[in-house]
Amino acid sequence: MADSDDLSIPPRVDRRVPFVVAAVVVAAVVWWQWPRSIDIGECGDAATAVAAELPPSGYCTLTGVVGEGPVVSMGKARKDTTHPHEKMRGVRYFVRLQGGHVFAILPGHRPEVADHYARHDTFRGFAVSGVGRIFDPDPTPGYRGLALALRKKFEVPPDTVVRLFDTDDQPEVR
Repeated sequence: MADSDDLSIPPRVDRRVPFVVAAVVVAAVVWWQWPRSIDIGECGDAATAVAAELPPSGYCTLTGVVGEGPVVSMGKARKDTTHPHEKMRGVRYFVRLQGGHVFAILPGHRPEVADHYARHDTFRGFAVSGVGRIFDPDPTPGYRGLALALRKKFEVPPDTVVRLFDTDDQPEVR
């Protein structure tokens, strides 16, 4: 007579599982690689724009000219290179655009930024034009302290709405 263990039926394996898993992986990869449209607004000219009327977050096209006033910089020059532009990678300049309370963030490694400063020893007159990310620094994590420092340095009242325009932050189109 046979043991009861010999009569056990092996569990049935569902052979569809590997195909379902493969289909989910393929769908995820296609979704990730699928091109997405990014809304790029029109912020106009910083000289006539009112910061409070600009979007609090998003990408837009903005033009402006750096006016008089101080420059706030963050980051340090690299010591591992002698190339003048690469040396400034990681340095960002915060400058006030003429007109309202819009501040541009200029990356120190971009040739037009570094070359303008090297020629003029100031950013005054530097033209900003193109797509970038505009945002309200007050509720943005990591920027509240910077907003306070910019207001103090540029003598902007604490209750005045300001916007930052990051010229180096470009929308990622996949």
